[in-house]
Amino acid sequence: LITIAIKQARILSLLPFLNNEKQFERTDESIARTTGLRIRNKRLNLSSLDSS
Repeated sequence: LITIAIKQARILSLLPFLNNEKQFERTDESIARTTGLRIRNKRLNLSSLDSS
């Protein structure tokens, strides 16, 4: 999952050259929200595994 996220980040970094700035801003916000939730879930899962 981490490698996929990195690949997606690389692709998204190239999108502004193809898409409009407005579209990139919208996608950037949605991506930041989803990635933030994913990172939180991963941290919670790791901590629960360590405790058990």
